[in-house]
Amino acid sequence: MLWLRMPFWETAFLDMVAQERDKIGMDEEPAEMIDRYSQLSEADRKRLELEEDRILATLLHNMTAMMHLCHVPVRTIQQKVRRMLGKAHIGLIYSKRINQLLDELITLPPTGKIPLKPLVSRLIQKQVFAVHEGSNAEAPLCFLEICDDAIILRACNGAIQERWWYERMVNMTYSPKARVLCLWQRHDDQ
Repeated sequence: MLWLRMPFWETAFLDMVAQERDKIGMDEEPAEMIDRYSQLSEADRKRLELEEDRILATLLHNMTAMMHLCHVPVRTIQQKVRRMLGKAHIGLIYSKRINQLLDELITLPPTGKIPLKPLVSRLIQKQVFAVHEGSNAEAPLCFLEICDDAIILRACNGAIQERWWYERMVNMTYSPKARVLCLWQRHDDQ
């Protein structure tokens, strides 16, 4: 059976993380991520770390529930999930919750249910607008997403074309008459 093979669960977890990060607009290149992180204040760094931990912990919680549902042995679940917990470097707050869940598995009957947690991408409220990139309506159609920490421009196929972080924004203006949005952003401290 496929679900008794542990590499299956590790690959599934990595795929879930990639998909979830893509949905919420956190699918950045490593260099871009490090550059952004280094320019954040200490409070914003902590907020970003907790947000990432919440995503990973939610996915690990739901994967633990699925493994239990597929009747994977409890010891195997505990070993695999704790191994992934360590690899993910999840902070103390969220790793404590996952460890509590794993400890409770011992007393949970095989038919017992673990309630799933809603994915972070399902909880995000964001506005999405259809826009044209450029100065006229003949320009390619894109989608402008207003998120918690950035404005994202996506192509029709869902790929991120541009991302503007709020902490780098200098000015935003909108002309309702001309229906033009102008975004001014700091680039390399200029």
